[in-house]
Amino acid sequence: YVEAIMSSDQNGRRLQEGPCTLLLKHTRYEDKADTQEVECVDHSTNDIIAISGSESMKVGLLAMLNSNELTSNESTMYSTKAYFTSNGQLLLSGDLDSVVFGEDASSRKS
Repeated sequence: YVEAIMSSDQNGRRLQEGPCTLLLKHTRYEDKADTQEVECVDHSTNDIIAISGSESMKVGLLAMLNSNELTSNESTMYSTKAYFTSNGQLLLSGDLDSVVFGEDASSRKS
């Protein structure tokens, strides 16, 4: 079963049309353990977007950032199976095998 999603559909979803820059969000609470989440900058709107998808995909992205395989604010990701939702998230369908990673040359440190 293949679902074709146009650039923007009636549910407010919009296909990811270009790479977004990954950000590692680290939150430290006074009374709880630290949390880490992966977000990305949607360059078409300059919004910082939460990434949603399977738990294994989120764990995989965190592992790649924590092992320095990917770099926060430099590495990019793109998937033809991803779309932005009306509630401000980037939903990744499938697993990380369908994601293309790269690097944002404009954010590289001199």
